[in-house]
Amino acid sequence: MFLGVLSHDLRGPLNAIILTAQAISQLGDGTPVSEPTAILIRSGHRMKELLDDLLDYNRSALELGMPVAPWPGDLAAICLEEVEVQRAALPGSTIEFSSTGSTGGRWDPSRIKQLVAKADVLIENFRPDVMPRLGLGYELLKQINPRLVMLSISGFGHNGPESRRAAYAPIVHAESGLIARQKKITGAHATDIGVSIADTNAALHGLVGLLSALLMRQRTGEGQHIDIAMIDSMLVTDDHLHYTVDGAEHLKPMPSEVWDTAAGTLLIASDFRHVWKQLTTRAGVVDPTPADATLDEKIELRRATARAFFKNLPDRAAVIKSLDAMNLAWGDVREGAASLDTPTVRHRGTITRVDDGAGGERPVVQSPYRFSAAKSGARGASPKQGEHNADVLGDWLGFDSRTIERLRTSGVLMSADSA
Repeated sequence: MFLGVLSHDLRGPLNAIILTAQAISQLGDGTPVSEPTAILIRSGHRMKELLDDLLDYNRSALELGMPVAPWPGDLAAICLEEVEVQRAALPGSTIEFSSTGSTGGRWDPSRIKQLVAKADVLIENFRPDVMPRLGLGYELLKQINPRLVMLSISGFGHNGPESRRAAYAPIVHAESGLIARQKKITGAHATDIGVSIADTNAALHGLVGLLSALLMRQRTGEGQHIDIAMIDSMLVTDDHLHYTVDGAEHLKPMPSEVWDTAAGTLLIASDFRHVWKQLTTRAGVVDPTPADATLDEKIELRRATARAFFKNLPDRAAVIKSLDAMNLAWGDVREGAASLDTPTVRHRGTITRVDDGAGGERPVVQSPYRFSAAKSGARGASPKQGEHNADVLGDWLGFDSRTIERLRTSGVLMSADSA
């Protein structure tokens, strides 16, 4: 079972939960593994922003081949005051807790501790002081469940002078130098990039840490706490930054360039110097520069000649044949929707369809994992709203049918039938 106690930005931790659940549920070593369940608790009052954010993500990066729900999840007020929750895209059961004020403002983490006692993994992305202040710090929780593996994802880590700073992916993009680098390359005004790399990196490194800790637990019988800082994950995954670390900025490869060609707009995976060498040695292009030309004049003339070469080839087939002959890797610059309908995407079944819960189907992006001895990907329809309320509350918290029915009729538990 996976227990996620989350703050306002769900992307990194939800990715970590999904990736971890998928990896563990597909272990092939004969270890009995139950279907993972996400119980996600989100503090704050901005439910609309949360739902909008999650729904947008469900349509894109969050859809890793798992059943997903395009509607708000079940809401239940059982033990937490001022808590809002949304379903994660996980196989198996889901249940969510949300406060309606029934506890009269009194914070009581006892229900969460009951869940922790049964959990394998807990993932949270509060600022480092929040969980201990709520009575849910790792040192306390490991006394309840010594086998618990707890992953904490924060912007700047659990120790240090900036540990309590709020952080989102764009903040880490700025602090890690990514935005400034893009400005230098493009010459445009500094702006954030169009993908939450810092969230994805933190989730993937969180997954690696979790799987390592779970593997160690098989040998030692003990869980542990993993502290993932988004800034660390960003810097360690930044291949260009390592030139800076080594004091070798001058050795960094120049960025690849985009060309308008008879085959459309293509990116050629090489800097211009190498492209020009291939054009003159393999494609028969003649250097137009006079012997006394300055460096700037040479660059201008050679670029113009290269542009004319690619543009004046008769058709797409001729462009591709020429690039292949020069051993230059290339790629079409596609709009987002066009990237979903390429020969490779169709062949690998990267986009599949699942039940949308309303009598139809909706497309989702499949898991990227292709195992030789296991299956990966969407397993079927998303759970309906409230579908597993009784199962989870009965099996894990021992609620009897009368208690569950009372919660349902009072509006604490919501389901598709009662919504």
